[in-house]
Amino acid sequence: MNGGLAESGKAAFPIKEADPARCVEKLKAAGETRAFPKGAIVAHPGDSAPSCFLVLEGSVEAYTYTPAGAENVFMIHDAGYFFLEPQCLGEIPVMVYFRATEATVLLELPRDRLLFAMEEDFELAEYFIGILCEKFTWAIRHATDIATHGAMWRLCDLLVNLMNAHGEEQSDGSVVIRKRISQQTLSNMLHVNRVTVVRLIKDLKEAGILDSAHGTVRVFDREKLIRFRDRKDTYTPVIVADLGNGKTTTKAALTYTTSNAKIAKVDDAGVITAAKAGKATITATAPNGTKTTITVTASAKAVKLTKAAFTKKTLSVSAGKTAQLKLKLTPANATNITKVTYSSSNKKVLTVDKAGKITALKKGTATVKAKVGGKTATIKVTVK
Repeated sequence: MNGGLAESGKAAFPIKEADPARCVEKLKAAGETRAFPKGAIVAHPGDSAPSCFLVLEGSVEAYTYTPAGAENVFMIHDAGYFFLEPQCLGEIPVMVYFRATEATVLLELPRDRLLFAMEEDFELAEYFIGILCEKFTWAIRHATDIATHGAMWRLCDLLVNLMNAHGEEQSDGSVVIRKRISQQTLSNMLHVNRVTVVRLIKDLKEAGILDSAHGTVRVFDREKLIRFRDRKDTYTPVIVADLGNGKTTTKAALTYTTSNAKIAKVDDAGVITAAKAGKATITATAPNGTKTTITVTASAKAVKLTKAAFTKKTLSVSAGKTAQLKLKLTPANATNITKVTYSSSNKKVLTVDKAGKITALKKGTATVKAKVGGKTATIKVTVK
């Protein structure tokens, strides 16, 4: 993340890439650690937000209630994620419920302490602004996905993200998602009913892509899941047309046309199927000539990651020192690169954070693994 005021091509102030691990440690000094049992409500709609929170352990779900009284979960904050930061900094009332889904430890950051820390430390300010920008971008993407992709695409995309965040690769090449999510939670997050979720999961099972039992999902082939997602991507627009005499219709008696069948096709039922990347306009026409349109943007086909490797085969670090690992991903424009997960084979010798930064603790050797896009890179590290 880089940015700043510039004049004649020169930055008005020095800009450095914010180090997430270092910034979190600074925030810990400004905040207070709080523990919440499973089911505890952290915030209610209408509450003021004098503080925001960082999830250190456990998870917190954001949810609302439908008019019928059913819970509607639309976001789960796992360890490493912030919540309530826009409400805290903007002094905006809380709009939804936030509840611990398990025994959870949070870092509470009061507004005055957070603002003071940001004023005193530019790196911390840059880091926090970056978090707000990422959350805003995510909200736009989430709304766009709901509007432009079918339920199967959204389910497959959610499974891919869960694999990246909570997947454990097995010896047979399959990936087990350790995060348990109920069918009801999936239906809430996908904005469809539970019956639809059951049907979608059944389709994925019959396609030999995954298996699920008691909330645990095993994906047999990540790349097959991605291909299935893109091939099954359809979207049915909800169009209400005026038929005259006070009557309306959503589908019956409507005719559909596309401005470019090479990009997006539409059948007699109004189901849109993306063919290739680009934009097309779908027009629905009622018997009385009333027309309405929707613009469809089809994304490019997925580019598969073929190789992940560290830029060095081995590394030597002195005890008490740190080192930054670098990955080379091939091809660089792969579309299934969403998150890199690092791990150390011996945490007594060295640790590695989510940004790939090694901290050497004592003499010995350890293997560091990086998992991304279905590929695993390894490097042997010696601590002197």
